[in-house]
Amino acid sequence: MKGKVISALRKATEASLKGCRFVHILQGEPAIAVPENGQIGEAFRNDFVEEYLVLSRAQFEGLRAVFHSDLDPISKGPIDVTIESGDFKILEPGTSLFKLAARKRAKELYDKIAMS
Repeated sequence: MKGKVISALRKATEASLKGCRFVHILQGEPAIAVPENGQIGEAFRNDFVEEYLVLSRAQFEGLRAVFHSDLDPISKGPIDVTIESGDFKILEPGTSLFKLAARKRAKELYDKIAMS
């Protein structure tokens, strides 16, 4: 529990990013996205934000996504970070789901330890 309180206090020392979302620029059919429409809402610096897309290979090759925040409290302006297909690393066959599951499990363990 102490860990959660300390983590919450650390976040409270810095203003959050408001109106966060992923904007996708895709060619062809729309992708299936989670969260729907790329909406994230509020986010904090140095915290992970995740989005999962189901794309065809052709869509991925033309992928351009932008992480957008309406207001950066430090610069007093919006944030736009562009991510293109070339920015991604191809994982070895059979490891992608394992790595995703391992990352989720590591977060669960970290949260459990922080709660105690």
